Amino acid sequence: MKFHEIEISAKEEQNILEALHSGHITGRGKFTIAVEEKLKSKLKVPCVYMTTSGTHALEMAVRLAGVKEGDEVLLPSYTFPSTANAVLLTGAKPVLVPVEPDTLSISSEIISAYITPSTKAVIAVHYAGVCHDIDKVAEVCERSGIVLIEDAAQAYGSIYKGKALGTFGTFGCLSFHGTKNDVSGEGGALILSERGCSYQAQAERLLEKGTDRMAFLRGDQATYEWTGPGSSYVPSDILMALLSAQLDTFEDRLLKRRSIIKAYTHAFEPLCSSKVGMFTGFHRAFDAPSCTEKTPLLESRSNGHIFYVCFESPQAGMRFKRHMDWLNIPVRRHFVPLHISEMGQKLGYGKMDFPFESDIFERLYRLPVHTRLSEEDVSQIIEASLESIQYALEA
Repeated sequence: MKFHEIEISAKEEQNILEALHSGHITGRGKFTIAVEEKLKSKLKVPCVYMTTSGTHALEMAVRLAGVKEGDEVLLPSYTFPSTANAVLLTGAKPVLVPVEPDTLSISSEIISAYITPSTKAVIAVHYAGVCHDIDKVAEVCERSGIVLIEDAAQAYGSIYKGKALGTFGTFGCLSFHGTKNDVSGEGGALILSERGCSYQAQAERLLEKGTDRMAFLRGDQATYEWTGPGSSYVPSDILMALLSAQLDTFEDRLLKRRSIIKAYTHAFEPLCSSKVGMFTGFHRAFDAPSCTEKTPLLESRSNGHIFYVCFESPQAGMRFKRHMDWLNIPVRRHFVPLHISEMGQKLGYGKMDFPFESDIFERLYRLPVHTRLSEEDVSQIIEASLESIQYALEA
């Protein structure tokens, strides 16, 4: 059993071969355009640009927001380094903020407390495909004249109050890395919401090496040339051929992931209510009714990206993992909070600046969630987890 496995069908292979035989294996080919159209339709947004990674989508968003040296950008300490690196590369200062404990994401109250005259943007990270009150965060940012960027790398397919995560801010950033629900090996997407449409020309120039090549490809002009600063963020059409097939079966994988989350939740909920020294997270953040039915994605629904258990002490967590390893069931920890990392300390943060984030890092363990797991696998994981939890709490 593996912690993560990708699901590949004959369609993915067929698309990749088609891209290879077409002779167009660079960017902006048939499959890239197809993927962008599928995402625009699914997300209900006017503009989506495919990128070489979710990291590059973040870098584009921060640059498009006009972030520069002397500016500050608010972002959670409990996130992947790419979120902060996108800010550092502009010369601006990443200002770390705490997360809301139940969802491990930022809230409007937190953001309001950290905004200063130097705040140029906020990057809201939707950990595990979950948010707290991103609609209110967007309102705070709009009132304050601050650009909201959503790091929705883990959130494709998650819905909050009937709207896709990644579409509340001016910019949204998705990842299709090989560890995500839908994959292209490496790859990402930059979302421009309705309020982000005015950045379209800048985004196209930045995407295509500082040129107006996209206008040329549309047939709007006879040549293209250097028109401003930019880089090369365009993915190969081979990667997009893979992703195009993945997106076509997105709903099926979503339902399977939710059924796994539902099984885990059902198994661990009694432990939470009986206060045996641990609690489970993630499933509490979003309601997930009718997990086995193909119903419209309304209100607030997660994409089933992550399920974790969180212990009351680091020692219990370590004992849990040790016993799971002995049972050959893979479990994983997650982000080292930025403030306790080597780079975070270079930026002046101390290990106890965000005590909850430091603590949760020591106590959180993720269980396998992927569509290659059989019902027997899920049952085995649950049985092993319950045994390991008991071992952890009795040792």
